[in-house]
Amino acid sequence: MLFRRRTKLHPIKRLREILWPSMGWGRTWDYIRHRMFRRSDSSYSITAGIATGVAISFSPLIGTHFVQAALVAYVLRANLFAAVLGTLFGNPTTFPLIWWMSYELGEWVFGLFGYTGLLAIPAEGLQLSYLLAHPYKLLLPMMVGGYLLAIVSWFVSYVFFYWPVKQMQKAYHAERLQKLRDKILHREHAERKKDENAD
Repeated sequence: MLFRRRTKLHPIKRLREILWPSMGWGRTWDYIRHRMFRRSDSSYSITAGIATGVAISFSPLIGTHFVQAALVAYVLRANLFAAVLGTLFGNPTTFPLIWWMSYELGEWVFGLFGYTGLLAIPAEGLQLSYLLAHPYKLLLPMMVGGYLLAIVSWFVSYVFFYWPVKQMQKAYHAERLQKLRDKILHREHAERKKDENAD
């Protein structure tokens, strides 16, 4: 399973690992590059994966982001690791803006069809007891607005990431090829020295 550890981390340690990886940012970046580019996936596949993850971040169903990203990536034949990585766009710093945009857009769409009364929120504001009794008042507009924003963000993210991904992919494969050449040369050099010593 992707990202699964042998021993589960405490939630606080897991958060710290996300914000500041114990292996360091350099090794973390190398790991991400390797996982994303090691297969012969096309630039489309990797970019579509990232765009899928970013798009799914607009879904209000937070606990299902990985599953949704994996399903959409499968349908679009996109890179699964890139899709999961793209879901990190949705995080505690971006969620408030995402939720606000989703709700406002969803409410506006419902308003076009004359359903403003159905989604009216009490004048005293949102309270937990009210949300538990009427979850659709918040969830329905967030669902509609969130998935509309997801469609738009997929195309925007794809255009934004395609060229950088293509360049990084070329650089990664060139680096791997150079390492392979160096390894072969080193082996040949070692064999020559061994033969010379044998003589």
